[in-house]
Amino acid sequence: MVPKTKQLKARAEMIRFHPSDFSADQTAIVELACKIGKVTVAFLMKNLNWSQERIRQVLEDLEHSKILYRTSSASEGEVWYLKGVNM
Repeated sequence: MVPKTKQLKARAEMIRFHPSDFSADQTAIVELACKIGKVTVAFLMKNLNWSQERIRQVLEDLEHSKILYRTSSASEGEVWYLKGVNM
């Protein structure tokens, strides 16, 4: 039995196996990541009109929860991807 699912606007379904629910901020970032496959701080600042500090905190929370993983390269900088989503 799946504990809880949530239908996202991006035609994806998010399944959470942790006791707590996603916050509104976490959901907003996950929905954008579903749409394009990856997110950056600059992209999120432009699309959500949030501060860099707010975005970084939510990204860290999602990374700690193993929902997103981060890569870093000279060409793109830091990029976060959804785990288990192939784009």
